Amino acid sequence: MDFEDKRAYFLSRLILSLILFFWVNTHFAYAKQPVAGSCEQFLNQAFSYFPERRSGRTKFNSKRNLLSYLLWENRKLENVMKSIRGPYRSLNLDAIQALQLATETGSQELSTIRINLPNSAPLTIVQDYDRVLTEIKTLKLVIIIPKTIFFRDSEADIRKMISPENQSRVLILKADRFQNMWAQDGSKPLAFGESTLMQPYGTVYYRPEYNRVTKFLENFDFEIIEGQLPFEGGNVIVGDYHVFMGSDQIEFLMDEFDSNRSEIYKAYEKQFGKPVIEIGVNQSTKIAIQPAFHIDLIMTVVRDWTQPGVVNVVVIQYDAYGTSAYKRRLDLISENVLRHGYQVIRIPGNGRYDNLVSYNNVILSGRTALVPKYNLPTDETAYDVYRLLGYNVIPMSSSEETIKYDGAIRCISETYRVGCISIE
Repeated sequence: MDFEDKRAYFLSRLILSLILFFWVNTHFAYAKQPVAGSCEQFLNQAFSYFPERRSGRTKFNSKRNLLSYLLWENRKLENVMKSIRGPYRSLNLDAIQALQLATETGSQELSTIRINLPNSAPLTIVQDYDRVLTEIKTLKLVIIIPKTIFFRDSEADIRKMISPENQSRVLILKADRFQNMWAQDGSKPLAFGESTLMQPYGTVYYRPEYNRVTKFLENFDFEIIEGQLPFEGGNVIVGDYHVFMGSDQIEFLMDEFDSNRSEIYKAYEKQFGKPVIEIGVNQSTKIAIQPAFHIDLIMTVVRDWTQPGVVNVVVIQYDAYGTSAYKRRLDLISENVLRHGYQVIRIPGNGRYDNLVSYNNVILSGRTALVPKYNLPTDETAYDVYRLLGYNVIPMSSSEETIKYDGAIRCISETYRVGCISIE
């Protein structure tokens, strides 16, 4: 590279850096707080506007965070929200379609589970679900693999991992352009009929790959309803009586519509079909600090099969090794849930980003619980919590691998219930 080329190269870098600096500075001018210190501190403060800050885990220390930030698509969000916008950025509740999500406590049993199997997904997922098919004779499994010659395993290779007696209940489909195994986040099945609610926009980032596989299922003759309000499946847990939602999601919409909590609760209640309980807000101060990126990593809503009638219990993580601040956030969630009349049971876990362990990220079907297995001493302690509530526990060893990417068995699975969708 000669002198002229070097000069042009460094000049172009300088111009791009200045554009980025002024764009970020303009974008966050309303923060009205002085910024001091390093560029990293500045960008961390800039990020603090976004709801993801409340997870306590996002730090501006990687190219991935910067890329996600730069790919924020405000215009996409504006288009998605257009149907429910009133004058002056208000929220038009009357325009929201009334729907009802399927219950996830086990009261509605599973009919079908869908998993996405890109190259990054461990094949132990298939082995786990083969054992589940053996246990639940009525269950079907749909595996979505990439339609590409670069996929590491052929359909025949995956079939070899399925027991002969389960082959007829496994459907393997090929879809274009997806690299994401988080099947839970892009949609939530509705309570009745051949329909599923697809997220229009993630709580934090617009991630179209989450929707591609969901939309692909239109080829199998059931309806895809695009939601009018943004959500991510891991931040929504559907009980028999309430929908539990992370504060990130609530405050995201409060920011977007300059609205209050009560109005946002009503909006989601209409879209999801049940009253909303917010997870992560301090009821005294109204300050929201969500302990985990998605609430299904730190809490589970279960049915207590040892009691008559339909009784829901909330199982909340107890992290013996967490910081005092993290423990206090979990305690505040427990207090809030108790205030709504629920019994709370604590379960072991680890909320540290570099050593995440979650026994809350489970799937429930009738009296069966699919619970992560990490080969830790806490495994059996956690399983006993579910057994005491009347569940037969099936340990899912693939979670030991997927948790390294911040998700366990619920994160990688979309669960269709009896009376909802059945994929043939």
